[in-house]
Amino acid sequence: MNTLLTPHQIRMGVLKITETLQLRHNIDEPIVMICVMRGGFMFYANLVEELSRMNIICDFVNTKSYDGVENTGFKMLLDSRVDVTDKHVYLVDDILDSGITYEYLKIHYEYKNARSVEGLFLLKKYNEKFKNEQAILTLPQNDDRWFYGMGMDDENGGNRHQKAIYWN
Repeated sequence: MNTLLTPHQIRMGVLKITETLQLRHNIDEPIVMICVMRGGFMFYANLVEELSRMNIICDFVNTKSYDGVENTGFKMLLDSRVDVTDKHVYLVDDILDSGITYEYLKIHYEYKNARSVEGLFLLKKYNEKFKNEQAILTLPQNDDRWFYGMGMDDENGGNRHQKAIYWN
């Protein structure tokens, strides 16, 4: 087991992202935070907790694009319920890998008339198309390691509960 990010490094990254959001938005302005389940749940909880002084509307979406380590294409299992019309929407997920899930959801919420849609990620693999999305750590595009912890599962579906991010 190798450590990619420690709990302290993750906390510092969460604080940096929440500071950006607090500077960007008026404290009374409602913003919608949508957790992409299941992988994004721990990162999402950390972000929302740090944004407790802001007007956050919380919601969840459940998607699937992997079966184990195999990319199976995007499937929407459960859509969010919040009306996003004219609101800033943040899609919170564990990793921006191929970008299939993020791209689909971004278009989906733009179609629902969100004022803006942006992704917030624990990790992202560098991709010129998604270079402006915020992440705690950006990895090289060709990094094929399988990460787990902080909501991400290992190859056997376990270890989501770990407070650091690991790889074997």
